[in-house]
Amino acid sequence: FLKRGSPGPARSLPESVFQILGRQSVSSNQSVLLVRLGERVLLLSQSPAGLAPLSEVEDLTEVTRLTAECLAAASKP
Repeated sequence: FLKRGSPGPARSLPESVFQILGRQSVSSNQSVLLVRLGERVLLLSQSPAGLAPLSEVEDLTEVTRLTAECLAAASKP
């Protein structure tokens, strides 16, 4: 039984809503992530302290280009 207002069980987000496009290590304990969120791409810093936003791309043409390049690179053997 869930209390009223509780979020309930966690569900996976559809790729049309959220997708991790890539990750690049920049030091031994820090990486940057390129994440698509709807029609935006976010550049996030990941460190032991957590995630922090670095930049945001809202231009749909650039979002489409970045997404396509990352997905193409990921599908190469």
